[in-house]
Amino acid sequence: MKYFHKINPGCYFLLMAIVLMVAGCAPSFVYSPSLDLPAKSVGKNNIQLNYGFIGLPETRPDDAGQKISWGTQGTARFGFSNSISGQLRIWKDGSDNVAKGRGGLSFGAIFMLNDSTSATRIGLGSIEGFVWDEKEVGGGGGMVPVIFWFPPSNHVSVYAAIGPAIGIRNLYASESKKHSSWGLGIITNAGVALYGVSVFQINAEMTGIFQLNNYDSVGHLILSPSISLSLNF
Repeated sequence: MKYFHKINPGCYFLLMAIVLMVAGCAPSFVYSPSLDLPAKSVGKNNIQLNYGFIGLPETRPDDAGQKISWGTQGTARFGFSNSISGQLRIWKDGSDNVAKGRGGLSFGAIFMLNDSTSATRIGLGSIEGFVWDEKEVGGGGGMVPVIFWFPPSNHVSVYAAIGPAIGIRNLYASESKKHSSWGLGIITNAGVALYGVSVFQINAEMTGIFQLNNYDSVGHLILSPSISLSLNF
């Protein structure tokens, strides 16, 4: 089994990072802004499977009565080359205390911008996705994070990212309704990846989001923690 060598995208992970902000059947939807990156970028033909727990941000915290809902998410990544990797992620609200069946799906890629010999690796992510509840697809959006992997030490890798995000609701509504159904955000990620000689890796991450919801004309600052376990092949 080959461990990681070079890039990873997923980010998805935004990328599709995903800040979606508007109304619908559910008073609010949930999205996944975390990256949960590999300690080393995913190399060519390498695979990472990741599963964990996350505080999923609400698209409309005031209507939901809370800023996050606890849920789970799973991510699969594949290295197309040593500088490009792709990702698919699905998440689900585990509480169902706002509405039933809330969740989402995202896909994305990460492109490495500098050489693998660099002490600090830099990547650019692109992530897009959709959110839903049990009755409808509630919207879609994306995020573009700039990602930094810092030099690892003692089997600990530290990474950080920052990037803009945009979301839209009522995807099939009239143009007049679409006009007031969008949101903007800035997403920042800071995380650590613990790895060893085996195929296992543990991630702990804190994501900070500032989202501006034009539908409600209100902004929110949200903190979204996550922890996950990965298998690297």
